[in-house]
Amino acid sequence: MVTDKTKCVVLARVSSRAQEEEGYSLDAQEKLARDYCPKKDLEIKELFRITETASKSKERQVFGEMMKYITLNRITVLVVEKVDRLTRSFRDMVMIDDWLEGDDMREVHLIKDGLVMNKRSRSQDKLNWGVKVLFAKNYTDNLREEVYKGRQEKLAQGWLPGRPPYGYITTGEKGKKVHVPDETKARMVVRLFEGYLYPGRSLSSVTAYAAEIGIRTSTGRPMSRSAIVDNVLKNPFYVGINRWEGVDYPGNQRAIVSEELFKNVQVKMRRKSAPKYQRHNPDLRSVVRCSDCQGTIVWEQKKGTWYGHCNRYKGCPKKEYAKQEDVEKQLFVHFAELLCPSPEIAEWIVRSLRAKHQEDMQDYAASKELLQQQHDRKKRQLDLLYEDRLSERITPERYDELSNKIMQEQKELESNISKAHETGRQQLLTGAEVLEKSQKAALVYAAKSPEEKRRLLGELFTSMSLDGPMLTVVYNPYSLAISKRVKKHRKVVENFRTNKNTPDNGGEFELTEALHTVWRARPDSNRRSSP
Repeated sequence: MVTDKTKCVVLARVSSRAQEEEGYSLDAQEKLARDYCPKKDLEIKELFRITETASKSKERQVFGEMMKYITLNRITVLVVEKVDRLTRSFRDMVMIDDWLEGDDMREVHLIKDGLVMNKRSRSQDKLNWGVKVLFAKNYTDNLREEVYKGRQEKLAQGWLPGRPPYGYITTGEKGKKVHVPDETKARMVVRLFEGYLYPGRSLSSVTAYAAEIGIRTSTGRPMSRSAIVDNVLKNPFYVGINRWEGVDYPGNQRAIVSEELFKNVQVKMRRKSAPKYQRHNPDLRSVVRCSDCQGTIVWEQKKGTWYGHCNRYKGCPKKEYAKQEDVEKQLFVHFAELLCPSPEIAEWIVRSLRAKHQEDMQDYAASKELLQQQHDRKKRQLDLLYEDRLSERITPERYDELSNKIMQEQKELESNISKAHETGRQQLLTGAEVLEKSQKAALVYAAKSPEEKRRLLGELFTSMSLDGPMLTVVYNPYSLAISKRVKKHRKVVENFRTNKNTPDNGGEFELTEALHTVWRARPDSNRRSSP
């Protein structure tokens, strides 16, 4: 029986935002309990709250902490709004029943249900208690079923029922939210996939690379290796597939990674990794593959000389060994194919690219300022539109139509300016860096460490393969463009020397102008400029 100043604990729970809007807020439950307790001569010792955003495990944790507090502090009364605020599971019901059975003084007050449960409660009250718990559990089971059906319907429509991975943002109205690419972050995702395919790059090094190019979590921290691997590199969402609970569904989101690039990344990740313990660190470790089986060429040292050979992956018949120095001689041939015959022209084109980059930065800043101005205008339009809605000068339907249109225009403006400027700026900057490195490759290669050599090769070539002792390389897009310019450069010089029997200063100037055109891939806009 309750005595004067009996101490009690209050539990307030709301498990969904809808319940919050329907009047079951935590504050409302607390107020109800504070009004009720003095009438029953109860003193509130502690208040436990389970918010609408709590996860299932968090709810269990708070409930467990409450029961532990009640036991340690010998609290004999628990006050809640009604049964479904206390428990919606038979497991919690059994825990409460066991607690009540442990002491004659213990009680559970269910305010709105008009029940006070204790060890000596009538069988009818216990039946009401059990029925209410049963209905509460049915409510949660039905809610879970509706959530499941809603998720399945969204998947059937081609959309992921959850937060999208890095590189996408969520847009749209409640119940109609979809995922669209965040153009800036999407380009970083593509760079990450491409960067992982660099020869010699591992999952650990690509994680560091992700941090270098600015890929971060929502809190601004660098992503961990597991997040990079599981949430990005292995995620088929980037190629238009929604994976949910281990099942793949066709998606309607715009793919930002090509299927070929995604497939190549998966193939590389499935390959057997190199041994954890390595006694030696050869220069070309993990960067050269067999031309037949695509297995990694392994390197062995014999009498101070490194030899590379295929490990006969999948029964590959290749057995001939290749000397590292012979392979590197062939590398220097490819370095020569990237070397501009005129150092002055090479310096000029790098300066031009850098200058163009600065111009584009200024253009980008101007476009960004223009975008902000347009956004401000759109925001003012939305504010005025909202005032019209409050004043009932327009109907709710008309307000929804106009506001959605304005918000869509904002997103389109932002996307278009990002596409028009950011991609070109990044490509220009990368092209200048590759050009500079290609001109110095032959000079600095020998002095670099094995790791630096592998990094340099990865920046110039997409792949390298051996057919016995014969080396084949595949240039990346930037290196390929440079090699083509070098060939055109030599051809222009050869033709000029053949056709100009008496080259003078004017002739040399014409040659320079012609070479500028070759490297710029378009006529020089300033015909009288010099390198």
